[in-house]
Amino acid sequence: MHPDSAAISIAAWKGDVDALRRELARGVAVDLDENHERATALQLVCRRGANIKLEDRVACVELLLEYGATLNAGLPNNPGHSGHGTRVYYMTPLIEAAMNPCAKVVEMLIAAGSDVNAQVCCPIQGSCSPLMGAVLASSIHTCFPPHVHTDGLIVVDALLKAGADANPPEYGSTVMEWAIELSLRRLYPLLLRAGSVLPTRMDAFTSELGQARRADPYLLRVESAGGFKAHEKVHREKILATFTPKFTHLVPPELVPLIVEYAFHFGFY
Repeated sequence: MHPDSAAISIAAWKGDVDALRRELARGVAVDLDENHERATALQLVCRRGANIKLEDRVACVELLLEYGATLNAGLPNNPGHSGHGTRVYYMTPLIEAAMNPCAKVVEMLIAAGSDVNAQVCCPIQGSCSPLMGAVLASSIHTCFPPHVHTDGLIVVDALLKAGADANPPEYGSTVMEWAIELSLRRLYPLLLRAGSVLPTRMDAFTSELGQARRADPYLLRVESAGGFKAHEKVHREKILATFTPKFTHLVPPELVPLIVEYAFHFGFY
């Protein structure tokens, strides 16, 4: 953070909730973006990720939301929009929180009304949505503390449940293509269940390794079944056929499907 930035920006960048509260209490605009990055305090806090303590990050977001911070800052005609050609300095708070994954912050922003399908131009993959940001972040294993990796899965799931488009109109690769390219196998069923389309073009992948990963046995099973829903049905039938004979002498037959449904994630493997 540039030393000449506004005090509210520096407080947000540091995750200093006390300093942030003082600035807001004395009347500083919550969306003030007088800093080198032209980002609002909410964008800065959401971007910081593992660089500040989780509890400080959450407290800062809570405070900024309480003061009415713009949820979709970074979009055109909103505070925090850089507008410098095709280069993006800061994205919406939700995209920032998804790319620096923190389930608590993402859930807070979603509950407050953030746009889960916001699209921001990005020089890396053409454009970026919160879901794309979460998928890309899930591939990074060295830049975040251990809890963040689990959060990455939770963030993807939370965004999909909140209505994020599983096939957003990206200008580069789709979220499913990125997940396959990066071998994010734990994300496959989450995305497919939400409606992500399996790529059929091999030139959709930027490497031969990505093309090889498209031949993952799980993906081939889903494809051969005719999609995730069909694979889920086949999976359910196979598991029921296996366990029904083992359970019928213990519980009434009509309860067996309920027990199996509770115990297994049909279609996830």
